[in-house]
Amino acid sequence: MAIEDMIGRIIEEAEVEKQRILTEARSEAERIRVGSRKKVDAEISEMESRLTKEIEQTMNVSLSDGKRKAREALLSAKEELIWDAMSAVRERIKHLSDDELGSYLHLMLSRTLGMLGDDAVVYAVGDRDLKVLSNERTMVRVLEGHLMDREPFSRFKGKELLGGFIAADRKGSMVVDMTFQGLMDRNEERIRETIAEHLFQNM
Repeated sequence: MAIEDMIGRIIEEAEVEKQRILTEARSEAERIRVGSRKKVDAEISEMESRLTKEIEQTMNVSLSDGKRKAREALLSAKEELIWDAMSAVRERIKHLSDDELGSYLHLMLSRTLGMLGDDAVVYAVGDRDLKVLSNERTMVRVLEGHLMDREPFSRFKGKELLGGFIAADRKGSMVVDMTFQGLMDRNEERIRETIAEHLFQNM
C-alpha cells in the first residue's frame, strides 16, 4: 500500500473519529444543558415560591401593623373626643343658671345633712354657692383660702372644685365632699361610658 493511501486512510479514520467525538460531545453538552436547565428551573421555582411566601408574610405583618396603628389612632381619637366632652361638661357646670345651681345644691345638701345631721357645718366653694345655700337650715360659711392649710381641707388645696360645697360634722371627724369636681372624679368612669355611648353608638 502506498504511503499516500495510508495517509489518506489515517486522515479518513481520524475524520470519522473526530465526527464521532464531536457528536458525543454535542450529545453530552445537550444532556448537561438540559439537566442544568432543569436544575436552574427547579431552583428558580423554589426561589419564587420562597419569595412569594416572604412577600405574603411581609404583607401580613404590614397589614397587621397597619390595623394595629389604625386601632391605636381610632382609640386615641375617641379618647380625645371623650376628654373634650368631659371638658365641655366642666365648662357647663361652671355656667349653670341660678335655678339649676339651686336645684342641684339643695338636693346635695339634703342628702349630706341626712348623713351628718342638721348641725353640720357647710363650706360653700364660691360666692354663688354661698348665696344659694345661705337660706338653708344649717350653718353655711365660705371656703376661704386659710382653711385649705389645715385638715380636713388640705386635700382640696390647689384644686379647681367647680362649685358645690364641703360639709363637716361639728367635731370635724367626718367630711363629705360635695364639690362638683369631687362628684365628677368619683363618677368619672360612668360619665366616660355615658359620653362614649352617645358619641360612638353607631360605630
